[in-house]
Amino acid sequence: MNFKDVGQLMKAQSELKKIQKRLKKNEITASSRDEMVKATVNGDYELVSIAIDEEKCKGSSIKTLERNITEAVNKAIADAKEFSSQEMMKISGEMDIFGMANELKKFIK
Repeated sequence: MNFKDVGQLMKAQSELKKIQKRLKKNEITASSRDEMVKATVNGDYELVSIAIDEEKCKGSSIKTLERNITEAVNKAIADAKEFSSQEMMKISGEMDIFGMANELKKFIK
């Protein structure tokens, strides 16, 4: 490894930190299949809000509501992870430090 490589690594680290800060501010919303429940998570995959459509809830069981909440939250988290992955790949693909663009995906949880 030479000084040029170290400089590239430092630049990559700086860029990744900027992206991570920006991603934390993002909010992703997803719905259950029947749109009874909408869940919003932030870039840290924390649940920010849940919205329940009262009209669609009428006549539904608690079990159905519970399943819809779980489904909406899990989808929002999965969508947030996918969005984060795509954003990280944009920068890593541009820089492709030592051909490690694909390796960066492993660090996105």
